[in-house]
Amino acid sequence: MLKTAFVSKTTNRRIGFTLAEILVVISIIAILICILLPVFKKARYRARAVCCAAIERGLGLGLSAYAVEEDEWIPGRNTTGLGIWQAGTSIFYTGDLLAPSRCYLPVQTYDWISPIINKTTSLPDNRAKRFRFLLDEYRCPMVNFKAIAYPDRPSSHVPSLDDPIFEEEIECNGAYNGISYLMPAHFQYWGYDEPEEYIGVYRKPGSSSITKRFYVKRSPKTSAYGDGWEISIKRYKSKLGQVGTPAEKIAVADGTRYMRSEEFLDFDHHYNPSNFGSFTSSGAWWMGSTAYGHKSPSYGKNIPLSYRHNKGLSALFFDGHVQHLSLVQSHKIDYWYPKGATVAVPGVGYQDYDFYRRGYVVR
Repeated sequence: MLKTAFVSKTTNRRIGFTLAEILVVISIIAILICILLPVFKKARYRARAVCCAAIERGLGLGLSAYAVEEDEWIPGRNTTGLGIWQAGTSIFYTGDLLAPSRCYLPVQTYDWISPIINKTTSLPDNRAKRFRFLLDEYRCPMVNFKAIAYPDRPSSHVPSLDDPIFEEEIECNGAYNGISYLMPAHFQYWGYDEPEEYIGVYRKPGSSSITKRFYVKRSPKTSAYGDGWEISIKRYKSKLGQVGTPAEKIAVADGTRYMRSEEFLDFDHHYNPSNFGSFTSSGAWWMGSTAYGHKSPSYGKNIPLSYRHNKGLSALFFDGHVQHLSLVQSHKIDYWYPKGATVAVPGVGYQDYDFYRRGYVVR
């Protein structure tokens, strides 16, 4: 009987992808990346914008709580700032270099952040470390630039003094984060017809007593609107009830103040700076604003850093709401000055009706 043998043949065929198939897959991945990358970028931007707005809302709550406790006073140059001014003057009479280094004092006269958080937050005694804490903890996520400390020339009534303790801290720990938020300085100044008064205000930690007020014996007149400023006002004190409609007045906005010609940022660390310090600035209506203007002294170098949210800025108003403002919207004069202030110098603002005439009254 004939037997038939069945032979199983196996092939050694290699399974893989052809070059054409690989190119097709790569093309599909590239297309997906092109489609999804803008989505991811937009989502990341929105997350940062939400985080920035949350920080500003927190600052707004602190500012409102401070005003409620302190008879509507706004922290800054003519209120809490006089506390550190008095502590600083003791340097020249007692040689106590640690005088401004008290955890309950602001880091400089224009510092409005420390007074509204030191009731609930433990701040370092060392002034340089307090400064770093403010710039780190209250940093907008869009701020990815660094700044060096630069001691601005102090006001004429205070002898010149570098801060060796601050300088030592800088040398040991390097550059600081750039400034994130600025208060319009015009809400901290007083009208030039207001009587001289000294109300340096702060409350020591753990104290339940009423606010301690300092009547400084050797001091300049309470800082008022100056001659030659773009805006003038006769009667105004730095109180919440005198700024105007709170929902229409900016309390805090994105912004960074200084940029040198060498193309790196600096911040003024002097305890009594002569020119707004590190935490305040003139408003975006004025073309000469260091943070928001395109004329001297910054010539617009700070504009991309201040208008960092889709070429706009995030602004906290005195009523507590946060609003995104485009470059054009931010030029509205009424946002940045107390009600009743008038345009003193023509041709310095962005809006046409202010450009050609003086005398416009801020609403």
